[in-house]
Amino acid sequence: MLMRFRCAAAVLLVVLLLGIGLRAAQATASVSGLVLDQTGAAVSAARVELAQGDRVILTVATDSSGRYRGEGLQPNEYTVRITAPGFQSAARRVNVGASGNVVADFRLDLPALQENVVVSAEQLRAEVEA
Repeated sequence: MLMRFRCAAAVLLVVLLLGIGLRAAQATASVSGLVLDQTGAAVSAARVELAQGDRVILTVATDSSGRYRGEGLQPNEYTVRITAPGFQSAARRVNVGASGNVVADFRLDLPALQENVVVSAEQLRAEVEA
């Protein structure tokens, strides 16, 4: 009876350890990069979203050097979206492998200036006295 209990406990331990090992191996991928402006200066505090379709999986921010890193990702295709005040947003698709790091650097553009000119006039009505 004691022998069966030990065998069952050993099998259960092996199954648990294999499950933990497989889970850890699946979530070791990452995406990192550098976010710069048009002049090559770092863009700090930019919002970086890693998404699958419309679902945001992870959100991080760039540091003072413009660097970001999103870790613990499952192997899959992600869209990396960058937004920062005063800049146009940018996005790029990346394929993340099982245990690698994908580098996705961005150079943000200033927003396009839009100028609207509105011209209006009132019709003047003049009466002539005779």
